[in-house]
Amino acid sequence: NFLNDIGYVFYSTDNDLAADTLYRKTIKLNIKAKKDSSLAVASALNGLGLLKMRKSKYQLADSLFNRSLDIYRYHFSNLHPSIGVVLLNKSQLSMKRKEVNDALSLINQALDNYTPFHRNDHPIIGDMLYQKGSILTMKGDFTNAVKFLSDALKIYSDDSEFHHQKIRKINIQLRSIENIRR
Repeated sequence: NFLNDIGYVFYSTDNDLAADTLYRKTIKLNIKAKKDSSLAVASALNGLGLLKMRKSKYQLADSLFNRSLDIYRYHFSNLHPSIGVVLLNKSQLSMKRKEVNDALSLINQALDNYTPFHRNDHPIIGDMLYQKGSILTMKGDFTNAVKFLSDALKIYSDDSEFHHQKIRKINIQLRSIENIRR
């Protein structure tokens, strides 16, 4: 998983080529070791899905996310935080495809999988609340959208050193909702 962790750092800093290389190396090494359904492979597939989603290769991203979910579900019950993270990514993919109802269903499943295992102020829960608030905004459910966006903003504000962009985007979204409501 060390290669996956470094791959995610590269992904987060927009170094897609290095991230892609590390994710693929993880898969290759695990297949060579006859562990092609290992958790490291599931994580690498999820990372590759993020890369493909960033490049608007949505069908390939969805396939990679689904393969990742299959492996996680093979190893765990249907309730696990790693499953929640992949479902969050699938929800974001559905939003990019303008499949708002699917996105909402997926983010609800993601929250159900992730929240029992982590504290309520965990940054990934912030990401999930932000995603749900964004979906509800698109659906025109502004009252609930504001609640979820505000909850995400609180989580990010408590650790603002790492979440400046997200704080800025949520504040813009909240102002936009306020303007629509007037």
